[in-house]
Amino acid sequence: MDWWPVLNHFSVGSLLNWIHAKIPDLPINNFTNDWTTGKAVGALVDACAPGLCPDWELWDPKDAVQNASEAMGLADDWLNVRQLIKPEELVNPNVDEQSMMTYLSQYPNSKLKSGAPLRPKTNPNR
Repeated sequence: MDWWPVLNHFSVGSLLNWIHAKIPDLPINNFTNDWTTGKAVGALVDACAPGLCPDWELWDPKDAVQNASEAMGLADDWLNVRQLIKPEELVNPNVDEQSMMTYLSQYPNSKLKSGAPLRPKTNPNR
């Protein structure tokens, strides 16, 4: 029996469950279409390190590449989450799902470096 589909399905489910727990207010159900605005990766960065990317909710969805660039840059600099894919790839609905999963799988073990530029939300009522 080929176990790869079973193991792969378990990995997908585990990672999605972890993401749901970190950002429960966003409807993340896959590793492709649900990331196209760049806001979800901003939310994930801020969930892993509150104050690192606090204004992701204010980001314009039309600026998807810029949004993803900012979040991924902060994650690379301060959480040691390497940019294994480019921001342009992350926001593309046709992104390779395995590549996206590989990138996102770094977040559960991320650790905030000291000296990170943490800041409060611009509009704390949002």
